[in-house]
Amino acid sequence: MLTAQAINARHSDVFTFMRGDLRAAASCCNTPENACPASLVFISTAEQLTQLCTHAPAIVVLQAKLAPELPPPSQPATCYFSVGNVPMGMAVLLKYFDTKDARFSQWGARHATCVVHETAHIGADVLLGP
Repeated sequence: MLTAQAINARHSDVFTFMRGDLRAAASCCNTPENACPASLVFISTAEQLTQLCTHAPAIVVLQAKLAPELPPPSQPATCYFSVGNVPMGMAVLLKYFDTKDARFSQWGARHATCVVHETAHIGADVLLGP
């Protein structure tokens, strides 16, 4: 889960808070047409912004050049951020929804069949799979 407050606190160098409820929380990322109240949505075109009006996602990140086209607040719970580069914004935030770690941690920190050289240095938080 990702909260708007976390975006504002941890990534204000990339995202600019525009308006909305900083308590908003997203548990998934969706396209504008599939947005739901628990969604984080990225907007890069005016057409996507129009589609969004029929949904009420938790958090919206829109291309900075679209900021002037943002309609007046109709969903006060939605939190809006702007970003100069949508792909960069996606790279920063989509890691919060990545479950890849769960695939590798299912065996614990070190799988019984993994082979590690005796002089190897293992970094902190490293998981060794089969």
